[in-house]
Amino acid sequence: MGYFTKDVTSKKAKIVDILNLPRDVMLDIPIMYIEGKDSLHIENYKGIIEYNDNIIRIKTKVGIIKLIGTSLYIELIESDEIIIKGIFKSIIYE
Repeated sequence: MGYFTKDVTSKKAKIVDILNLPRDVMLDIPIMYIEGKDSLHIENYKGIIEYNDNIIRIKTKVGIIKLIGTSLYIELIESDEIIIKGIFKSIIYE
């Protein structure tokens, strides 16, 4: 089942590229904007897996984004966008 899903996704990505369509919209992939060392915007996220002052893990269609830092908090949460603030030490893609 996993192979079939991956194959369909890669075919869809090729079609999006050939037609020159916006990949983030058509493939529902996350977009991240980092402002300095203390603000991160993520669009097209799927959910929050873990949340505390030192670690926040966000689920996306392409994997998990893990933020490690201090005084981390969620400033804004909407259906398709999340803004995280705090002092970031690392951003890891799991």
